[in-house]
Amino acid sequence: MIARLAGICAGALLIVGCAHKAEVGSTSAAYEVRRDRVQSTKAYVAVSGDLATLQKVVKPGQICGAHNYPLSVGPAIKTSIVRTVSAAHQSVVPIQTSGESGKDGVLYTFALDDFNPRLRFQPGFFIGTADASVELSIRTTAVSPEGRELATTTVRGFGQESIEGECPVGAEALSKATEKAVRVSLENFVARVINQRLD
Repeated sequence: MIARLAGICAGALLIVGCAHKAEVGSTSAAYEVRRDRVQSTKAYVAVSGDLATLQKVVKPGQICGAHNYPLSVGPAIKTSIVRTVSAAHQSVVPIQTSGESGKDGVLYTFALDDFNPRLRFQPGFFIGTADASVELSIRTTAVSPEGRELATTTVRGFGQESIEGECPVGAEALSKATEKAVRVSLENFVARVINQRLD
């Protein structure tokens, strides 16, 4: 079984390996926003460069070891953040840095704290299983239009996914696990920031 999974890339491909890109879609935790926290106001969202461009090449263990899995999650995280904040404010303005925010709305900032995706393949009787797990933590703050800090916290999310198949299915397992981690992180953001009284 190990030989079968690890031997899909043959000949010269064993030297450079096979790359299987993990596509991560945007998500949202808008459903967690309490109705009494929805405001007819403007909000600014600043996502740090390291979070907005977050990517990592994930390498599995011995099984499928000749393969690698490029994982680009930054754009999906940024879109997911904007979608989530949009559920609480009438207007949301994405900005590059906190200095670009106006004095007519709350500023939310987001920065990467930690990102740890893992992928392992487990042998099976007929076919193996790709087990992916992702840990994500994001530092976030809320600042009033007057510049007063309203909230500061680190939100975390964990995602896990197992899919039966050969080496290429690792990309799908990583994608789904990452989307779950992003969604759980934003659920925690809503619970700890949006749904709290910030005035």
